Amino acid sequence: MAVVKADAYGHGAVEISKAGNRIGINNFVVAFLEEALELARSDINGEILILNYFDPKYLKEVVHSGISVSLFNIEQIKEWNEVLNENEKKALKIHLNLDTGMRILGFNIEEAHEVIEYLFENGFHLEGIYSHYSDADNVDRDYSNKQLNSFRTFVNEIAQKFNVECLHMSNSAAVLKYKNDLENYVRLGIYSYGLQAEQNILLDEIKPVMSFKSVISDIKNLEKDNTVGYGRSYKAKKKMKIAIIPVGYADGYSRFFSNNGEVLIKGMRCPIVGKICMDQFAVDISGLNKKPSIGEEVVLFGQQNSGFIKAEELAERIGALNYEITCNISKRVERKYVEIV
Repeated sequence: MAVVKADAYGHGAVEISKAGNRIGINNFVVAFLEEALELARSDINGEILILNYFDPKYLKEVVHSGISVSLFNIEQIKEWNEVLNENEKKALKIHLNLDTGMRILGFNIEEAHEVIEYLFENGFHLEGIYSHYSDADNVDRDYSNKQLNSFRTFVNEIAQKFNVECLHMSNSAAVLKYKNDLENYVRLGIYSYGLQAEQNILLDEIKPVMSFKSVISDIKNLEKDNTVGYGRSYKAKKKMKIAIIPVGYADGYSRFFSNNGEVLIKGMRCPIVGKICMDQFAVDISGLNKKPSIGEEVVLFGQQNSGFIKAEELAERIGALNYEITCNISKRVERKYVEIV
């Protein structure tokens, strides 16, 4: 299952899902109803699973759209029982969320047994059971193994009475580390986008899907002791040249990169000077052998010639996760898609 929530981690859920369809991926995971409906209305082929809560007033539309839903609270299913007729109950595709140790959403083992009995007694169809690792990227595997064993025990108990089609637990960090022979799906999030799932296991085969690019909008000369930007947080130590880049925190490029980041121009790293503004920031281009021109390409992350800035590097600079870097890129940044064959 390709996890395409949060607009496919900032990459664009519709286009990423269409690309998935073209290579045979036909199962998608989102967080919210709005995300699922966007995919369903965009002619994405396959199954779409919602992980989170939605208002029951939309339930009939969900059934009509063929979207799968997560069940994690007894009040949900009681409301669904009141809203739907018998045929709609059978058509609703439910995945039960089993809490094996995440402690966010999901039923504990005892509750889950009771809820499954309630489902079948009231004419619902249970399509899937899933859980989620809370610590899969930890070198110490004890807690994750306990979660896996809880999931395995529960599923084996349920299998004695009911046939459940879809079983899934592994996320990107878990897929290479934990053998779960009960699963017939895994939920791949950041691996789908070429981002590393953990620092301890780096996969050379994983190549980033996204690059973030801009251009130079202006070039200025600074004299010694000139300051740059809001708060005058950068003072030139000597004569220097700076380039202005028309990107800012409104585009999702964090203010934490103020005086603490680099971009690529002509394949060379150029340090950020001054604070990141809402719509622009400045970089020092004094060290470039050849003067760049206005309109020339700037890479905020990605590859340019032999230079490479990874999202992982940016995340480490500001104490974030690599997929926060891509998720934060705002809607006003144009996405351009190039399919590499």
